[in-house]
Amino acid sequence: PNAESNKAQPNAAANEHAPSGEAAAEDSNEQGPALKKEGSDWVALYNPKAQPAIDVNLVHTLIHDSVVCCVRFSPDGKYLATGCNRAAQIYDTKTGAKTCVLQDNSSNSEGDLYIRSVCFSHDGKYLATGAEDRQIRIWDIAEKKIKTMLTGHKQEIYSLEFSKDGRILASGSGDKTVRIWDLEKGTPLYVLYTSPGLNYGPGVTAITLSPDGRLVAAGALDTFVRVWDTKTGKLRCRLKGHKDSIYSVCFMPDGQTLVSGSLDKTLKLWDLSCIIKTLDTMDDEISNSSMCVATFTGHKDYVLSVSCSPQGRWIASGSKDRSVQFWDPQSGQSQLVLQGHKNSVIAICLSQSGNLLATGSGDFKCVAPVLTLVRGFGRMKTLHRYAVHPFQEPTITWDMLVCDQGFLSGVKSHAPSLACTGHLDLRDSRGRTGHSEHNGRHGHTDCPGHPDFRLRAPCAVREIPV
Repeated sequence: PNAESNKAQPNAAANEHAPSGEAAAEDSNEQGPALKKEGSDWVALYNPKAQPAIDVNLVHTLIHDSVVCCVRFSPDGKYLATGCNRAAQIYDTKTGAKTCVLQDNSSNSEGDLYIRSVCFSHDGKYLATGAEDRQIRIWDIAEKKIKTMLTGHKQEIYSLEFSKDGRILASGSGDKTVRIWDLEKGTPLYVLYTSPGLNYGPGVTAITLSPDGRLVAAGALDTFVRVWDTKTGKLRCRLKGHKDSIYSVCFMPDGQTLVSGSLDKTLKLWDLSCIIKTLDTMDDEISNSSMCVATFTGHKDYVLSVSCSPQGRWIASGSKDRSVQFWDPQSGQSQLVLQGHKNSVIAICLSQSGNLLATGSGDFKCVAPVLTLVRGFGRMKTLHRYAVHPFQEPTITWDMLVCDQGFLSGVKSHAPSLACTGHLDLRDSRGRTGHSEHNGRHGHTDCPGHPDFRLRAPCAVREIPV
């Protein structure tokens, strides 16, 4: 996939199962085959043009009785909440055990009543749920009881988010409004209309609060992203660029960059720094100018959900094409594609620790892969470096680059293969002894939870701990 300023890119995928865009080019001698990792019912396809930086392992598959409409981790990452028909369920992320079922038995028992949105308070004590009956319920998790009911929306509620200070809750609904709720009083501070003064307008599909709670952004059915000031209730800008309805939005951790996913099959990055600088001025002008700084293409169908890692290193997206893609916002490249769901990936969430990903789908499954990130682009010590001759000639050995926290020791030179006798120290724990395949071209670290590294002459290997 490509990232290009202010311009959507055509899908250039070469085949159905390749990562996407240019990265999906057919295998060639020049770039080698795409890296691939498989489980019993899932597969991760790595972009052959991007250095592998994420390892993925499936830790839980949580089977539900209905479509999983939403997923959200608790702030400490210990719990995962899911929303489905008539109930929100909470799971222990370590064991996969269901710890809590939150269901309002006083509601009408006839027909379906899907929970469209769930959100933990930042102290982890409460869970807000938004449903098709237009009600927002705030649950005391320990008591498994409703603490507060917020009423006022005229249609179902698709998106919820608590502010970090716990003072407000933002909600987005198909009734064409975003509401900012005062949680102490249980009443709305502001009702924000997508088309003020009109009886018609686009429904709101998704909302997100900036990290400081000052801005709320909403995706809508009319292709615009709208951004309001939660302090004043004023509309600050309309972001134009998508060619179809927007179903997901997410603020990056810097609070100045916004991600949106659309039915036009793309993701866009928006720079809001100019808006933020004018928040406390008297300027009431609404900006309609495009501030799109990048467009990511590669999904073959609607982009239905987006999420950002806590340091902003990755953007994850879920699609109707049944896949999840990980994007590098700096390069615009797709790192990998996850496949395994049998239906659309409706919901997606990265934990605050950044090492857990949850996805919810129309196949009644919620899956929780564990992610191991290989990071670090700073200055590193030089201990050993080696290269492997592509035609099985004797190994050339000199220095290898490693980070301060990790090391690879005892690299020995012999033909035709390469032996790594030592330990690769990652995440403050020793890995197992490394070994190689016997073609003299590949190295392998037998370290659980971390990706293999492949060597092509000449090359340096950088293994960076999380």
